[in-house]
Amino acid sequence: MSKARDLAASTFTDAITASGGIYLGGTSPANLQDDYEEGTWTLTNAGDATGTITSSTNRYTKIGRTVVVQGIAQVTANFTNIKMGGLPFNPSQDTAISSIHGGGVCIGGGAAFATVNGSSDLIEFRDNTSSGTAPTTGVVRFTIVYQTS
Repeated sequence: MSKARDLAASTFTDAITASGGIYLGGTSPANLQDDYEEGTWTLTNAGDATGTITSSTNRYTKIGRTVVVQGIAQVTANFTNIKMGGLPFNPSQDTAISSIHGGGVCIGGGAAFATVNGSSDLIEFRDNTSSGTAPTTGVVRFTIVYQTS
């Protein structure tokens, strides 16, 4: 027996709790939204002995399998490695959509972007002129969207 209810004509002034999920756009299993999470995460140095992150502010939102991470990191010593870690969920594959802004930070000679590694919690910073370039000192702001398993 289905417990689904049509609330199209209802008006709500308080929060709605739906422990079993919410159907969006139909009642097929593909339309069931039952996974939403927000939180903070810690950006880590992924084994680079020369790079230093002195502070970071990082948030994430997970809706279904889609994860959006945002971060602001203060890099105080140059990195020779192009990877940082600490993503809140491991990506399902090597891919990402990203946006990076560096205030006083150089990330190679071209347009900067970041990718994620499907077998770990790593972020790899890159430019369009080489396979990868490490950030130098300053503030790095980034947003990355990826899929998790």
